[in-house]
Amino acid sequence: MKRSIKSKIIPIVIVFLFLIVFRKFSVNALEYPGQYPMALWTEGYKEEIVKNDENQKVIFLTFDDGPSKNNTPKILDILNEKNVRATFFVIGYKAEVNKDIVRSLKESGMSILPHSYTHDYKSIYASPDNFLNDLNKCTKAIEDATGDELISFLRFPGGSDNLVCNANTLNEIKEKVKNQGVSYIDWNICSEDATANIVSKSKILDSVRNEAKGIKYGVLLMHDAEAKVTTVEALPEIIDEFKSRGYIFKTFDEITEYDMEKLKMNGVINR
Repeated sequence: MKRSIKSKIIPIVIVFLFLIVFRKFSVNALEYPGQYPMALWTEGYKEEIVKNDENQKVIFLTFDDGPSKNNTPKILDILNEKNVRATFFVIGYKAEVNKDIVRSLKESGMSILPHSYTHDYKSIYASPDNFLNDLNKCTKAIEDATGDELISFLRFPGGSDNLVCNANTLNEIKEKVKNQGVSYIDWNICSEDATANIVSKSKILDSVRNEAKGIKYGVLLMHDAEAKVTTVEALPEIIDEFKSRGYIFKTFDEITEYDMEKLKMNGVINR
């Protein structure tokens, strides 16, 4: 009789303890979603439940036109030292000759995405087919270097509203890109480091500080091409500035649907 009672009590106690632990986990998950990712599984499907903080400020650091042997490794060292990740929109032919740098970016958790293979505006913007062929070649070069398939983002050389490409051709390119499930990324904070071959560190810092005012969801445009030594010099202070303003740093590998909607509203994605 005692054994029978005991056998009934033990399962009840186990269930009771489980409910206590589950309740604590659930509360923590809702209050601290980054530390306690709460999830539901249904027939193998995992759905993450995330509580989005409307007051949280987010910055995506992005670098175009690399990788370069002199600047990209220095930028990577700074990012690692500051414990920050960034997104690199790379040029395909440079990725082919700098595979070791591309792999180092990957190993450090950076996001690596296509910018174009040639960066030759006249050629790639001549027609939608030219653009897509160049994009596919760039994507393959990155995938060969990293061994990974890319997520579906790109950045247009000159941006999605550049004045180099005929407006009708550019609109057609955008539609074809989106029809392939690819989103294009622009920016709403510019370092102005491409306004001349070499831009002073002070001008870069002033541009970033001024353009970031009032922006809660920011995508910062910088460059890691061979000439951009002052971008490297400015980067530690840029990172410290955003940290002091309460931003968290994300890459486009980490983007959520909530982030996507915010950036679409800000005219940064698919504008």
